[in-house]
Amino acid sequence: MAETQLYITGVYITLAILLIILFWDLSYIVRRKKSDHHAKKFFPRTSLIIPAHNESAVLPKTLEKIFSSNYPKNILEVIVVDDGSTDDTAKIAKRFGVKLIKNKENLGKCKALNVGIKNASNDIIITTDADTEFGKNTIENLVKHFSDEEVGAVAGYYKALPLKNLFSHFSLGKLKTFFLLKFQSLEYMTFLFARRRQAAFDAVMVVPGAVGAYRKEVLEKIGGFDSKMLIEDYDATIRIHKTGYKVVCEKDAVAWTKPPANISELVRQRLRWYRGGFEVLAKHTDLIQSKHGFVPIILGFEYVTIFLQIMLFTLIGASFYEKIILLHQDLWFLLSGWFYGLVHFKPIDVFGAIIITTVMVGFIETYFSVKITRSSLKNLLYFPMIGIYLTFLGFIWFYSLFAHVSKRKVNLKGHAWKASVNRA
Repeated sequence: MAETQLYITGVYITLAILLIILFWDLSYIVRRKKSDHHAKKFFPRTSLIIPAHNESAVLPKTLEKIFSSNYPKNILEVIVVDDGSTDDTAKIAKRFGVKLIKNKENLGKCKALNVGIKNASNDIIITTDADTEFGKNTIENLVKHFSDEEVGAVAGYYKALPLKNLFSHFSLGKLKTFFLLKFQSLEYMTFLFARRRQAAFDAVMVVPGAVGAYRKEVLEKIGGFDSKMLIEDYDATIRIHKTGYKVVCEKDAVAWTKPPANISELVRQRLRWYRGGFEVLAKHTDLIQSKHGFVPIILGFEYVTIFLQIMLFTLIGASFYEKIILLHQDLWFLLSGWFYGLVHFKPIDVFGAIIITTVMVGFIETYFSVKITRSSLKNLLYFPMIGIYLTFLGFIWFYSLFAHVSKRKVNLKGHAWKASVNRA
């Protein structure tokens, strides 16, 4: 009896979450034309800042891509902030003739960015990472929006860099890496779709540090990037909203970045993202009362949306457990019964309808994500397995929530520098 009541409660909660996500998607369809912030050609003097700590292996390619872009070189200042590196990062920067700033000690990414902003000569600032590669038109597409004086920041988007020669010889480890990269690549595509939904409500919540642009005066007004935050770009974007400036999304400002290639790297990255997301939510709850209103802000918060989707998968998983483990139903019989009831318009299990609807909505969202990013439709072949990946992320998300609430320290070695030095 208790199991049945728990099941019914799960149905209602899952249905409520699904309706919220459907509302969010339908709202985007109605308002999607507002996602595009049209701007004329504009070529302001621009400073591009690259914070770097022991990045000699990847920095050359990053600089090559920047200097091969179509943006006029005489109005582009490239600044490399060497944050206490012990390798050849400084030598490589000098070889490319960029403006080099050296921190004697490792201060952390946020402080390195702030040093770069302070030493920038121009009014428009672009930030990127030392392992990120820009497209030829990325800089131009980012800065053109500043022809509108109300725009304070512009969000680009990033794709996952493919690993070369992954299958020079086959192994199960490489197969695992292959699928991990494919799942992340598909996920990165959905980030742009999510930001375009936010843009429809003037609620772009993240200008990614890997490919973002700002007015220098706006960054100075908010006091630069906060080194106390795990994800400084998310926090800075919220603070820019509070100044009254617009934050827009540019779908044609693309960069390629190297995603985590193994589970341990992925876990460290997502611990930082999710734990940092909770910090931002806790710090900026007052944004709900802003001019944007309750609905777009709540749904615009990246980690509220993630929470809804993860909860959905978790509750659906609980349904399978209840049906198969507790009630001993056959999986094939269960799925075929749901499908038969749906196509023949017969009454079916409520959870079955929710699951089928969830898969359909997820596929539609993924399809639009692939189309918007002009990626190959072959990426959709990995969609049937994405639930495994999301379920895994769900465990990390819930651990991050526990760590945040309990103020538990989280070990971020390896990727800690990109947040802040000596930060747990």
